[in-house]
Amino acid sequence: MQRLGCTGCVYFKPHVYFPYIGFCNVYRTGVIDRVAPCESFKPVSLEDLAKHLEENGWLYCINCRKIITTREELEKHFQEHVIAKEVVIDT
Repeated sequence: MQRLGCTGCVYFKPHVYFPYIGFCNVYRTGVIDRVAPCESFKPVSLEDLAKHLEENGWLYCINCRKIITTREELEKHFQEHVIAKEVVIDT
């Protein structure tokens, strides 16, 4: 699913429990999801996610709050859900 705010950006790392807040890897700071994209916005593509999955072994579905480990799962979730390469976890 394409999103134009932070959650649809390749540089956004959402919080695992509160996905509307997270960390921006460009500005190196915490952010709250925006409705409109900033000037550094880069949309997440299926190819980018598939490459990350192959290299790292997992992705995270923000909608389902589940780990994705196969290309088939990725393709299924990508159609209607928001997928993240990484998440922020409080320790």
